[in-house]
Amino acid sequence: MNPDPSEALDWVSKDIVRKSITVSYRQSQRLVDLAKDVATLGGSHAEDIILPDHLDTQGIAPVWRDCLDDHEKVADWLTERIQEIDRMLNRATTIAVLVNKEADVEPLALTLNDRLEEISLAAVPCKDGKVVGNDRDVRVFDIQHIKGLEFEAVFFIGLDETLEKHPELFTQFLYVGATRAATYLGITFYGVFPEVLMPLSSRFAEKW
Repeated sequence: MNPDPSEALDWVSKDIVRKSITVSYRQSQRLVDLAKDVATLGGSHAEDIILPDHLDTQGIAPVWRDCLDDHEKVADWLTERIQEIDRMLNRATTIAVLVNKEADVEPLALTLNDRLEEISLAAVPCKDGKVVGNDRDVRVFDIQHIKGLEFEAVFFIGLDETLEKHPELFTQFLYVGATRAATYLGITFYGVFPEVLMPLSSRFAEKW
């Protein structure tokens, strides 16, 4: 069992002052606000997060889409959103696609790659969380391997499947996915929007 950091500090000295780090250096205000809502939805306390002055404090609303129930539909939607990012930035940027299980990494990457080749991009399967390819590639990960990484754009695929498999933990998965994105966040569902996520609906748009 890992020791409680607070107890370790008490052992050193009870006079140590503890303060939470509340500065987000890599997220727009819209994504910070969404992360707070997700934390609250999961029953956690959403601490105030202060953005540095040099960041875009507003940002772009995240997007979501339901009823994308196979890799073909997901790949079509992803391609449209990635093309929107390309038009807005006029350059390639770091993009990650997160799936619920390792078995989906390679099939979705292959299906998406067929579409991205037309716009001179490539989708790369990052098996077992290994970061492969280059910054121009769209990388596909199992979400369990994504903690600690960050990208300009992140897409979370099949969030309703996450909710079904991990009803007590899905907000933690969503929080981790959402906080990996600096500017652009997209979420898809295999079925209709889950009722439990409706409190977040005002944070989302259908496209950029």
